[in-house]
Amino acid sequence: TAQVQTPAHVGNWTASLGNGANVRLVLQADGSFSWSATNKAGNASTFQGSYTVGNGSLTLTRGTDNQRLAGSMTTSGSNAFNLKLTGKPSKPMVRTCAL
Repeated sequence: TAQVQTPAHVGNWTASLGNGANVRLVLQADGSFSWSATNKAGNASTFQGSYTVGNGSLTLTRGTDNQRLAGSMTTSGSNAFNLKLTGKPSKPMVRTCAL
């Protein structure tokens, strides 16, 4: 049997934002994701849905209302990528767990 290669973007990712907030993004091999953001005060917001990766971009589509969060995705080795959401500064996302 042939072994299936897991795409490099699949995994658990975190980013620390300049305003004291933290983001956790989990990209699954089946195209689903979960996003959790915690602000400096410790208040969290989360959402889930599906995602697509292609042509240097990442698009997250929230499952509850199909709202999209899109930006450019630039890999930086196998354990990091930079995510620049439309209209926002680029943020480095770092893998938190090995697959």
